[in-house]
Amino acid sequence: MDYHKGQVVLSKAGRDQGLYFAVLGIEGDMALIANGKERRVAKPKAKKQKHLAATNKTLSEEALATDKLLKKAIAELTATLSTT
Repeated sequence: MDYHKGQVVLSKAGRDQGLYFAVLGIEGDMALIANGKERRVAKPKAKKQKHLAATNKTLSEEALATDKLLKKAIAELTATLSTT
């Protein structure tokens, strides 16, 4: 699967399983992900793309700027995903 910057993904494996993250970049077969809480924007986690599940949601560049904005944007999205 090809991911793009700003796309919201769900972790399928590891100790962060079940958490939503935003893709900050791609390096080979690894996606750099952060959610503003467990993983900060300044130090994103490199995770294999096969361990991620894509959603059809994408965050704006502004939401990826700081941990606070990223955390808020992901919380709002997950609230809408859980209700539908």
